[in-house]
Amino acid sequence: MYRVVIVDDEEPVLDSFSFILEKESENFCLCGKARSGTEAINVVSDTRPDLVFMDIQMPGIDGLEAVTQIRQRMPEVVFILATAYERFDIAQKAIPLGVFSYLVKPISRKAFVNELHRVKLHLDHTRQRTSLELQNIGFMQKTKEEIKNKLLAGLAWGNPTSEDWDLFSRLFALKTEHGMIRLVGICDDVPEDAKEAIFSKLREKVQYKFNSFHCSLAGRLLLFFPDDQNLDTLDPWLDEMAAGYAPIAIAVGRGRTCHYSQLATSVAEAYLPFVDTAATSNRYAREKEEMQSICASLLRADFGRGLELLEDFSIRVFRIDPFEVAKAKMVSLFTLLWAELDGQMLSAAGIDLNPPEAITRIGSVEEWRTWLSDTLRLLQSVTVKPDDRNLPPHLSKALALIHKNYNKPIQLTSVADECQISANYLCRLFSEHLGTSFVEYLTQHRIEQAIGLLRDKRLSIKETSGLVGFQDPNYFSRIFRRYVGLSPSDLVNRRIHNDR
Repeated sequence: MYRVVIVDDEEPVLDSFSFILEKESENFCLCGKARSGTEAINVVSDTRPDLVFMDIQMPGIDGLEAVTQIRQRMPEVVFILATAYERFDIAQKAIPLGVFSYLVKPISRKAFVNELHRVKLHLDHTRQRTSLELQNIGFMQKTKEEIKNKLLAGLAWGNPTSEDWDLFSRLFALKTEHGMIRLVGICDDVPEDAKEAIFSKLREKVQYKFNSFHCSLAGRLLLFFPDDQNLDTLDPWLDEMAAGYAPIAIAVGRGRTCHYSQLATSVAEAYLPFVDTAATSNRYAREKEEMQSICASLLRADFGRGLELLEDFSIRVFRIDPFEVAKAKMVSLFTLLWAELDGQMLSAAGIDLNPPEAITRIGSVEEWRTWLSDTLRLLQSVTVKPDDRNLPPHLSKALALIHKNYNKPIQLTSVADECQISANYLCRLFSEHLGTSFVEYLTQHRIEQAIGLLRDKRLSIKETSGLVGFQDPNYFSRIFRRYVGLSPSDLVNRRIHNDR
């Protein structure tokens, strides 16, 4: 519904236009009237309409001057000018003001309605274009954030490639190829929401004082500082910030300034305060306890905490031990984890995976990271039951909307609007309470529904794809394989084989 203000010094004209709007237009509503240019400026300022019918010849400030003043504050308002005389000089003056159209009185009902129709098409197009622009801006911001997080989190495993650094550098307009890492961790056992509040405040303070980039790493805050700034006061300032949270103990790990091709060294140095060097003599027993704690968190306690423990353990093992030894430890961990899982539950979810066999075939750290990410996503689908947990009302409503509308185009912003919260806050709810993102949860739910359809129904892959919200069957197949570990056709073939 678009909002309209009518400006005319003749009462019959105001009444006539108001009547037509009320009786013959479903897309426009009257939000204000004015009888002079001065009054029009005030009414438009108060009501912020989409469309203004403006009479030109009025006592005091005329219509053209009123349009000029309103344009300065609200350039998006559409104006239709009306006058009793067809004057070329007035039309000329109206052109630079961006007036939509110019009507000569008396204006018939048909002409008025036709003009409303033209304005609606214009406003619809403008609104759609604005929406796309906002989506593009949002997409670009999300893409920049993902690229930043991928590069910074990847430093725990190795140095960035020149291509990745060039992209990161161009996106964020860096003027240097050198920088240093600081890793902030909370040593005490504090609730996750309290930890996030502390990190959020620290990020805000750091970014206000220094040019920096951040990401989460194994439950800690990783900060990257380009060296094209004075960083002499950085460490004393960080120590002062950390001390301000006493009695909560906060440690700050420090890495040296390095070229981007050696930044993993800076991360390794910043990681040292968080490695229990006193326990190295009994490392086997300590790592066994860690594995048990990881399994307990992932399966029974807190999936998000389990992810942090696993990431921390994985980074440390692959940094300290030879690659094959690190893989062997991961085989032990996932053998222990899989032994705790219900085999029937895994089968029902379409998960047919032998972790020891899969890990043994992994040939690089990058392959390990990919496998770990995909496997944890599968694990989360069968161990985390959001509907059974005590979730915040906004998140519960968002999940209900996803479960109801997963087969339709559905976006984070639209769900957030339905829940009457911001998209950023909804993202945080998904992360804090479910250990995942909105998109990941939606995709996982769609895949789960697809598994059921492919197992129980006699539907084609294309039909199944459309029924669970994927418009492109080829894209659906790629995502399905990523989440399930086998293609939709493989699952169908297994069903056919079992039916024989």
